Amino acid sequence: MKKYILCLAVLLGTFDVQTTFWANSDQVESTDADSYKTFVEQTGNEIISVLVHKDEPMSERKKAFRGILQTKFSVPSIAKFVLARHWRGASDAQKARYLSLFETAIVENYAAQFDNYANEKLEVTGAQPTGDGGFLVTSRILRPSGAQPLQVDWKVYAQSKHADAPKKVVDIVVNGVSMSITQRSEYASLLQQAGGNMDAFLDNLAKKYDA
Repeated sequence: MKKYILCLAVLLGTFDVQTTFWANSDQVESTDADSYKTFVEQTGNEIISVLVHKDEPMSERKKAFRGILQTKFSVPSIAKFVLARHWRGASDAQKARYLSLFETAIVENYAAQFDNYANEKLEVTGAQPTGDGGFLVTSRILRPSGAQPLQVDWKVYAQSKHADAPKKVVDIVVNGVSMSITQRSEYASLLQQAGGNMDAFLDNLAKKYDA
């Protein structure tokens, strides 16, 4: 599986089990599947636009990718889910530092794979309500090599009942594998290596990603 697929999956440790973050009194109850399909198409195209411009400075491509991450994905909530129980025990200063490092880690991890893009295409195939206020948008990645397409499912929620409310991706499942679970397992391992010490964990992240 090409690393490019993980760029689309960002993200980045997106999450599955914490959809209750959006399922509240302000939850959108729309049945407008087309708007959710359009949102995923636009998000995929924005990511691809970063990947194809290989002649641009890496700093500019990272900046563009970070912008997509901030506007299209629920990064703070994703970060909280990935940290699991350790989030509740962290101080306000530790939480702020972690959120900043988490976003930087995502950008740096996927920027390193930008040049692996080989003209794969995203094709949105459908959308259906999740039952808790969001939509599951199905898609596939078409590969020029003729290899079997990859199934990519996006869980998308809106931020309020308003028709024009911003939508956010909260989980991406690639060929049946949730990126949320993968990212959470990776961070659990890093925390274990730090002996469960939050400051040590954050220092290790900073050394690796915070240039």
